Amino acid sequence: MSKSLKNFQTIQDALATTYTARNMRIVFLMGRWNDGVEISPDMRKQADSWETTLDVCYLPPFPAFF
Repeated sequence: MSKSLKNFQTIQDALATTYTARNMRIVFLMGRWNDGVEISPDMRKQADSWETTLDVCYLPPFPAFF
């Protein structure tokens, strides 16, 4: 992506769409630290899959009553 070609997406633009903050964090964690992040539909599907896995792993087995 190139800023001069106007074919880039900012974090604010991404969060204004269907991306969640958690989903964006996962996408950034999937990229390398020294490379740019190219967000493709395939990477988005992988991030959704990881988010589902995290939800299943860290959700309590029963609702807490407080």
